[in-house]
Amino acid sequence: MQTWSGYSLSDFLLFSPRVYERLFVLLNQDLWPVQAAFIATGLAIILLVRRRHSLALPLGLLALSLAWANVTIVFFLGRYQAINWLGTYLAPFAMVQAAGLLLLAIATWRRGVLLRPMPHVALWLALIPLLLGLLAYPAVAVLSGRGIEAGQVIATAADPTAVATLGLLAFVPSRLRWLGMIIPAAWCGFTGLTLWLLERPDAIIAPLAAASALLAATLSVRSASQANAD
Repeated sequence: MQTWSGYSLSDFLLFSPRVYERLFVLLNQDLWPVQAAFIATGLAIILLVRRRHSLALPLGLLALSLAWANVTIVFFLGRYQAINWLGTYLAPFAMVQAAGLLLLAIATWRRGVLLRPMPHVALWLALIPLLLGLLAYPAVAVLSGRGIEAGQVIATAADPTAVATLGLLAFVPSRLRWLGMIIPAAWCGFTGLTLWLLERPDAIIAPLAAASALLAATLSVRSASQANAD
């Protein structure tokens, strides 16, 4: 009998690169053309963030809450579950994330919470995940020759949704942002490992985006602490 030492991590993958790529083709076919509306909404939120609009946080958090709810249904309990039984067990975490973002959106709206002031470097470190979540994933599919129809789109696939969530949460001036970052950051690590085992060149995107958002949040906290000390 073969012992556990005879296995590698790749032996535990339940799908091939081809099956994984096909997942997003079918997912996009199911939902077309609503993906364009999701991307347009995301770009509008980024514009509000850059202009430091008072509605940037509540509207952005609300949009991401709806995005996670949709990802739960169409991704984790939909196409992803068809190739990986873990989808059933990951779905409740996605719904918890959706509920948490909704509560945070309500709290920021009722209290009139504004975007956290950030040093210039931290600002761009937080904006990078937002831009990656909206634009990088469709672009990667095109540049890799898989075609736009195989691209991952925010609010339909977990990767870009988690990445964009981390970017926006970095702007939240509350300790609750760290709680909100746990699930999307964990997913970024998990999907990064999965894609690395599949030998995909885009395996680095989600972990890199997570690190960027976490660094942005940390730098903004330190900057605020220094300002209060002064």
